Amino acid sequence: MVTTKDLPGLRERKKQRTHDDLQRIATRLFRERGYHDVTIEEIAAEAEVSHRTFYRYFGSKEDLVLGSVADLLEAMEAALAARPNGESVMDSIRAATVSLASEFASDTDADGGGTRTRVDIIAATPELQQRSIERQPLMEAVLVPFVAERLGLDPDVDLAPRVVASSTIAVSRAALDVWVAQGSSEPLVSYIDEALKLLDQGLHLSGKARSKPRS
Repeated sequence: MVTTKDLPGLRERKKQRTHDDLQRIATRLFRERGYHDVTIEEIAAEAEVSHRTFYRYFGSKEDLVLGSVADLLEAMEAALAARPNGESVMDSIRAATVSLASEFASDTDADGGGTRTRVDIIAATPELQQRSIERQPLMEAVLVPFVAERLGLDPDVDLAPRVVASSTIAVSRAALDVWVAQGSSEPLVSYIDEALKLLDQGLHLSGKARSKPRS
């Protein structure tokens, strides 16, 4: 018997199923016909939801492939904030980034909706490539103040926060590119983790975390 207490959980699961169905259907149609030849109306119709309902789950057509940038930025901020103060800056960044990759990336393409398929769609669509590039400075803008606080630096004066932030985004992208090129069956997160370890070794930041920002 379903009780009132169960309803919030049921609603959330139903919402998640609708979200996943829309993304799965869209990814399949994009793969079969091309991104530009599929409309939001067609995706909504196949998912048996209204045009208005679609926009409750996705702010735009590109979000079906790239994900919501607002959700991603919010999740990154939360993941970084959850890291302990005494942890090295790169250990914190690596843990937060790997956590996000695990949450937002699907390594399986069993239903044609995994990360590898979405990367192929992006590669075949210049508009999505450009949108993906435009998101990188937004991610860097989340990382810069975190790094500056942990290292006790002024991001308007010191180079390190911006260097760490931009390098983090660059090596994460490199990990994704190698994962795709190799057609690896290993999880994408393992490639990202390894890339960030290499970055840490190159920057020699492991022992430079501060418990409090410089006053």
